[in-house]
Amino acid sequence: MQEIKSMTAFGEAEFSYKNWLIKVEISSVNGKYADIKFRTPKGWQQQEQEWRKMLLKRIGRGTVQVSLNIEEIAGIEEKPRALLNTSLFNNYISQLRSVTEPHELDASTLLPFVMQQPGVLQGPEEEELNAINKHVNTCIANAFNQFDKNRMEEGASIANQLQGNIDKIDSLALRVSQLEEQRVNHLKERMMDKIKEWNTELEIDPSRLEQEFLFYLDKWDITEEKTRLEQHCNFFRSTLTNNPSGKKIAFIAQELGREITTMGNKANFFELQKLTVEMKEELEKIKEQAFNLL
Repeated sequence: MQEIKSMTAFGEAEFSYKNWLIKVEISSVNGKYADIKFRTPKGWQQQEQEWRKMLLKRIGRGTVQVSLNIEEIAGIEEKPRALLNTSLFNNYISQLRSVTEPHELDASTLLPFVMQQPGVLQGPEEEELNAINKHVNTCIANAFNQFDKNRMEEGASIANQLQGNIDKIDSLALRVSQLEEQRVNHLKERMMDKIKEWNTELEIDPSRLEQEFLFYLDKWDITEEKTRLEQHCNFFRSTLTNNPSGKKIAFIAQELGREITTMGNKANFFELQKLTVEMKEELEKIKEQAFNLL
């Protein structure tokens, strides 16, 4: 039995390494294709392609947001490690002062500009950076596992709703069959009343009348629609159990809609038309939920 999954889900994970805290959040909303967007700290963007490849194998489809936060934290008695390249910082400030002082400008206002220059802020050593990267990969994998579990939980909830919707359509179809004899009698009475009315005004050819009578009987017959509707309902249930693809469920819903609409058009009986309206209400709920599934 294949698990049905929702496209809307959330997962998170965090990991502490030495004085570094790594936190990953993964969330998603509906989307026709797999679209992964990252929000990462400065200096980690070059790793995004590797993470994208890792996630694309398992995402399926949907718009996914991956948020990564990596920050250095100090213990109670520990001071944060200096990440500032002091000599390079002083060099930039010195150059800026030589330019700004003749114009009576305050070099301190250019501090944000200095801090953004290459090499001013130093990251961890290469060995420590590699270790952090390894733990980031693990953290992303753990967040995705929680995210995927959440997708399955949401999917199971949607599957229960869909099961209820298709059961309601099935029960309404049964009421259609129970009304069939009443509907046929109603149509016969209408036709006979018309024949009596026309016979008083027109001279009707009996063979022509028989042809017209057969034409309308065929036009009003809904046997095929009821049969196909039952088949589509069974196929829908089978798909929910064995191959729960959101796209496939949406396609079956289209076929259900065709049969229900045709049945309503042929009904010529108000009580049956009310049932087809109720069926369409359940069908709209199915279509809405199909958009939420992988």
